Amino acid sequence: MDADILKSHFDDLGLPPEAQEYLLDLWHVIQMLDDVQDGDASANAGLAAWAIFARMPMNQFYRNCMATLQPLLVMQLIKWEAANNAEASGLADERSYMWRAGYYEIVAMACHLCGLDAKAALSLYGETYAQYREEF
Repeated sequence: MDADILKSHFDDLGLPPEAQEYLLDLWHVIQMLDDVQDGDASANAGLAAWAIFARMPMNQFYRNCMATLQPLLVMQLIKWEAANNAEASGLADERSYMWRAGYYEIVAMACHLCGLDAKAALSLYGETYAQYREEF
């Protein structure tokens, strides 16, 4: 999903600007790390570096909700590594597909923390399982 489309969805969900900024920075970081993992030399490390080291730690939404968000981020990292391992071993399946969708769990939690409908955020994941399987 394109970041502009994602932002439009965040607007539709009613997320406040600080939450949107944090989630979009997280999206860019995840995309860059996934590109690096896949050997894509065009990964935008500069954008991710600014997000990781400058914007995200100072984001007021993150600072206010860090105790809730940080364990979710760690869990998503564990799931991302598990998906990468499954894919590299030729064992990509429904589980690894769902492990990849973890970002949207964080979006759902952001909605919940902002007093919004968290369930709506889970429908944002655009890649179907069939599309995922085509990659492998």
